[in-house]
Amino acid sequence: MKKLIFASLIALSLITQAQAGILIEPYLGYIFSADTKETGSGSGSFDYKYDYSGLNYGGRLGYSTFGLQMGLDYNMASYDYETNNSTTKLKDAYDFNAFGAFVGFKFPVLLRVWGTYYFNAELKDKDSGTGGVYTPSGTKFNGNGFGLGAGFTGLPFVNINLEYRSFTYDEATTSTGTKLNLPDTTNGVGKHSASEMILSVSVPFDIM
Repeated sequence: MKKLIFASLIALSLITQAQAGILIEPYLGYIFSADTKETGSGSGSFDYKYDYSGLNYGGRLGYSTFGLQMGLDYNMASYDYETNNSTTKLKDAYDFNAFGAFVGFKFPVLLRVWGTYYFNAELKDKDSGTGGVYTPSGTKFNGNGFGLGAGFTGLPFVNINLEYRSFTYDEATTSTGTKLNLPDTTNGVGKHSASEMILSVSVPFDIM
């Protein structure tokens, strides 16, 4: 009986090791539907809604076992915001990066799902725009967010993914180094919130 139990434990250990591995997954995506709001309060009250799109790229690094996947996600993007305020078209250019942790599950047939918590998201304004955009040039926003995704795994080597993400930026640092809690009407910097849809392709590698 003891030999049987011992043999079973060894077999289970070998199966677990065979199913477990390091996950490395670079990806490239396009943000095809997205908007962000910039809001202020008090005497300097304002409310802008921007639309944007652009490339998003990055990678996931983690651990996978029996379909369960977990690890870290880092991604970057660069895009232009655009809105119409009355008769004036407003534009701003931003750089973006986010760092988070994800947990997901790969089903035996064709499908993978995951969720990500971004504990650090950064949005940097590259120019001041025109037509009364409140955000001063060089302002860097910090916040957090989450993402929910699903992927089609039926192709050789390549996954096709669709992901929804949401971010809230409630802190900022101006180009002069002044730190702000948002919204800050004194400096004309609003609180930002964003939501976006991303279509991407990824190439996951499971290294045993």
